Amino acid sequence: MKRFIPAVLSSSHRRTAVRTILSRRLVRFAIGLFFALTVSLAVKVHAGFKGQNVDRWLRVDDVSMQQTVSPPQSNFFSTAAEESYSTYQLAGNGDLWPSCWADDGNLYAANGDGTNFSNVFYPMAVGKISGTPPNLAGVFLAGDVGNNYSGSPYTDKPTGMLCVGGAIYLAYQNLNENTFEDAPAASIVKSTDHGLTWSQNPATPMFGTPGDPSNLLAYKFTTIFFLDYGQNYGNASDSYVYAYGLDNNWRDQTTVFLGRVPNSSVLDRSSWQFFSGMNGSTPTWTSDITQKVAVLTDERNLYASMFGTDCPANQKVIAQGGAVYDQPLNRYLMVTWGCSTHEFYEAPQPWGPWSLVLSNDFGPLRLTQNRGQYGTSIPSKFISTDGKTLYLQSNVCCSGDSYKFSLRKVFLQPYAATSPTNTHSTANLALEPGTRAVSKSTHFGSLCAFNCADQMANGSPGNSEDDWDEEVKVTDWWGYTWPQTYNVNKVIYTTGTMFPNGGWYSSNLKVQVRQNFQWIDVGGITITPPYAYNNQVGSQTAYTFNFPDTQGDGIRLIGTPGGTAYFTSIGSLAVYYADSSTNAPGFSIGINPGTLSISAGGSATAVVTLTPTNGFNQQATFACSGLPNESSCSFSPASLTPSGNTASTTTVTIKTTAPSIAQNRSPLGLFGGVTLLGLCFVLPLGRRKELSHSLSLLLFFVVFIGYGIAGGCGGSGYSSVPSNPGTPAGTSTVIVNATSGSGSSAISGSTSLTLVIK
Repeated sequence: MKRFIPAVLSSSHRRTAVRTILSRRLVRFAIGLFFALTVSLAVKVHAGFKGQNVDRWLRVDDVSMQQTVSPPQSNFFSTAAEESYSTYQLAGNGDLWPSCWADDGNLYAANGDGTNFSNVFYPMAVGKISGTPPNLAGVFLAGDVGNNYSGSPYTDKPTGMLCVGGAIYLAYQNLNENTFEDAPAASIVKSTDHGLTWSQNPATPMFGTPGDPSNLLAYKFTTIFFLDYGQNYGNASDSYVYAYGLDNNWRDQTTVFLGRVPNSSVLDRSSWQFFSGMNGSTPTWTSDITQKVAVLTDERNLYASMFGTDCPANQKVIAQGGAVYDQPLNRYLMVTWGCSTHEFYEAPQPWGPWSLVLSNDFGPLRLTQNRGQYGTSIPSKFISTDGKTLYLQSNVCCSGDSYKFSLRKVFLQPYAATSPTNTHSTANLALEPGTRAVSKSTHFGSLCAFNCADQMANGSPGNSEDDWDEEVKVTDWWGYTWPQTYNVNKVIYTTGTMFPNGGWYSSNLKVQVRQNFQWIDVGGITITPPYAYNNQVGSQTAYTFNFPDTQGDGIRLIGTPGGTAYFTSIGSLAVYYADSSTNAPGFSIGINPGTLSISAGGSATAVVTLTPTNGFNQQATFACSGLPNESSCSFSPASLTPSGNTASTTTVTIKTTAPSIAQNRSPLGLFGGVTLLGLCFVLPLGRRKELSHSLSLLLFFVVFIGYGIAGGCGGSGYSSVPSNPGTPAGTSTVIVNATSGSGSSAISGSTSLTLVIK
């Protein structure tokens, strides 16, 4: 908290009934002249439009913790990932920012402890947010709309926003501003003019009994966040508004409760009911808040033992968050947070049963380069049409740049049962579409950076991620999950940087595959070269793990981290289903950066890394495929011959071609020539003196207009015709191949590069 058409030639050529008033020669004349105009204009339009550009449009942690998971792990999604950073931020100031999508198409959000989109500080304020990421704009609407029922040292904090029936509702609480650990009261206010003015606060809070902690109603449902059912609650399944609540405090909880109220009676406390359990498959409700039961319970305590002080030990994972209905997937999502994690849950109904999708561990709190933290919510306005890409809003105080309305992408892939179809090859399965990295935590957030770019998979030279997170860990892991099942039998693990206090595994290093959402040990593993289990494993050193053929929709290395800081590091992780000669010499390749953006006519470079395995020491040459037209690639050096297990590099240069323009004569000359041809077709049919005066005028008028149209299409009488259109704009996937040897004994590998031509 604060202390956190072408000129489309679509004119219909209507033929008027002129046959009764014009002679046959006039009809023949019209046909000839039409031929002249059509050919001339076609040439001109083609010259004018040819070659013009056309615009084209988590870090992921494993969810099997050291503790018993409650609730159970979800089997609805095969993969889930969340960007490590707040990558879309809106100018403004404040924290929390619960929001709702109103009937006017705008998002309405409330913040605590900030200026909102003004220059005046408010304990709580409301603003309007228009647009979609990354094009967002905010406007301040109102401040000081709550009421402090609890006196000093309490302050108002927004907890939930609701848009329904053309009105906007704001739920808020009184929170202890000294400790941020005590929330004795909560209420709701209403606006019927899109946030400009708000209803009077009730004389006593709707929930809680401030000053009377022994009361049976004290501290009940005092952190409220509404279920987001889409624009103006338009996706609601019935006439109720649903709201989730926490007791006692806005964070450090283990249970979430559910209330409902008719959508026309939100401010009527006597109309509220609370979930009290299930009668078979039917939820039951009670008006007695003391009889409510939890819809979600998660009793995990993360970070059991800490050597740092940025977060407390035994972190609980339930806190003020958000719930949304993902209408395209017909699924309910809830997101909460702990000191170091964001927690994602899903359910088929508002009351559950809830399952854990993802526990995304950001490591130490408030690092400027990698941050999660509080006030988590998913605005329904920003859910993609297929429901698989969402934006999560969260804030963190007090350093860095996330103390504002801040969004990051979340990627979800529903599960579908599959059987492996891949055959033995040199393809790196870490580069398959939909692959998501998993780890215990990440220090720098490079496994799911902007758009979830993953440096662990691309094998870039010098990569080094680690999971230093101030915890005395007994286990950590690096791996992937996939949206489908693959055959696998080899992993190449390249270490990151070794530090005096950690970076290596000290014991129990093994491979696991995920089958039916369970991680299973793989037997029969050999490691080449042998792994030292101490600080002598070396930085940027490749280790090959060979094992019998197996299958899974996920794979990971897992073991006990070493050093006094209890962490491991990684440069890259490649996964293969290699041929039966699993111990044969070979190599893997990677590229950095994985995306190049070039203006047509320019060039750019990337570094390609070749990492040998099993003593590979033969010459490998490089080539590109998938390049767009009028582009080329070259390598310096053109080949590499590695030695031992040391990686080597070459530089690939992508060159593009700019459009070249030649000035051609205007098609007026062609128009005139073809027009005369048409006249030759007409005029010999009779003597010129037989043309009436009217016909002569018509001839002059049509030819004059024809010249005008042709000249207008060409501007000055010259047209710019590209003699070479250059490298076309757009995005291409370029495959960089490395090959050693020839014929059936050849060894090859590849990596992909995204090429964007502007």
